[in-house]
Amino acid sequence: MLNTAKIAFCGSMTALSVTVMLISGIFAPGFYTLPAFSGVVLAVICLEIGLKWSLISFSATSILSLLLSPNKEAPLMFIMFFGYYPIFKIYLDKIKSKILKLCGKIFIFNVASVLEFFITTKLLSIPEETYNFFGAYTPLALLLLGNIVFLIYDRAVFNLIAIYLFKFSEKIKNLMNL
Repeated sequence: MLNTAKIAFCGSMTALSVTVMLISGIFAPGFYTLPAFSGVVLAVICLEIGLKWSLISFSATSILSLLLSPNKEAPLMFIMFFGYYPIFKIYLDKIKSKILKLCGKIFIFNVASVLEFFITTKLLSIPEETYNFFGAYTPLALLLLGNIVFLIYDRAVFNLIAIYLFKFSEKIKNLMNL
């Protein structure tokens, strides 16, 4: 495939991803869901063209989202987890051991969540007390709840990728001569 086709495809998917990220700053309920969807869009690049191109699109989406989005927390969540996880999930799912695969996924999520918490409270100056609305153990309870939601998200990403592969991949390849 020609580099011009790869660039056009990545540019289109990056533009879609950035647009979705910009909507997350306007549409409050999309604060978590739109960065998650935006990352799935980048996984399509990885499936069709490769890891290098998807990471370039991830970088471009991250920078543009930080610069253009009125809400800085959604782009931060995209950068810290939702943007790269669907890309790396493709490779994590190739691990044969189900226990090792699950532990790896949960480890990545927890590291990203803790880092996002510290960056949010230290760099964005959101007071830590905001996260203690039910007491001192609220952050830990939120992390445990987040792990449950993450497992649901992980399965949803798997299903979205499967739907893409079965219904749209051939059409995209034919359209772009990939």
